[in-house]
Amino acid sequence: MRDQRVKYRALEISALHSAGVGAFVLTAGHATAQATATVILAKLPKILNIVRSERKPFLYTLGITGALSRVKIR
Repeated sequence: MRDQRVKYRALEISALHSAGVGAFVLTAGHATAQATATVILAKLPKILNIVRSERKPFLYTLGITGALSRVKIR
C-alpha cells in the first residue's frame, strides 16, 4: 500500500492487527511508478525474509531511500 501517514491512522492499524496480516507501506507518496518499482525490487530479498520470519501481524514502512522500519501495532 502507499500511505505516508498509515502509522497515525488508528482504524487502519486496528484493521491490520485484527486481520493478523503482515503489511508493507511505501511512504514516498510522490514517487513515480518507476522509482517505486526500483525500491521494491532492491528490497525484495529483505521483504521476503521478513514475510517468512516475522510473526504476524506486522507493519513496515518502506521509504524511497529503501529504509525499512517496523511500526509497532501490538
